[in-house]
Amino acid sequence: MPSGGTTLRRGPSRRSSSSSNYNKISSKHPSVKCHSESSHSEDISSEEEEEEEEDSPSLSPSSSHSCSRAEHSAPPSDSSAPGGLPLGGASFLSATPAQWSVDEVCKFISSLQGCEELAAHFLSQEIDGQALLLLREEHLISTMNIKLGPALKICASINSLRE
Repeated sequence: MPSGGTTLRRGPSRRSSSSSNYNKISSKHPSVKCHSESSHSEDISSEEEEEEEEDSPSLSPSSSHSCSRAEHSAPPSDSSAPGGLPLGGASFLSATPAQWSVDEVCKFISSLQGCEELAAHFLSQEIDGQALLLLREEHLISTMNIKLGPALKICASINSLRE
């Protein structure tokens, strides 16, 4: 009876790299960047692609919990948008997300921690406020080719805008 590779694969393999990646990422103190000029995203895209390589491997189950905290990591302010989103980091946006222009959507996406480089995708797809509120996780991942971690962060933020 050959005992080649069949005895090694009895069940689904679990990788410990996801937990080590989570520890590596959670031990960092990432800085929040807000680019007010989203139309110049090509100028900064190479700089942000390097950051994406460092920040993107987070596929741990707790990433959805960190997404909800990421949008609240801005300094607390006295006023907040109707969706409960603090305006400290997004004070440049109007109070009604459905009326946002493509540029305002890009500014919103670039204000999300770890999603700065994705604003160019939203600009090229001409996603305005109405389209933003219609987006689903499947659209972000399959159509826009956004990685799971940033897609979850964006979806959590969009859900808070809908409320």
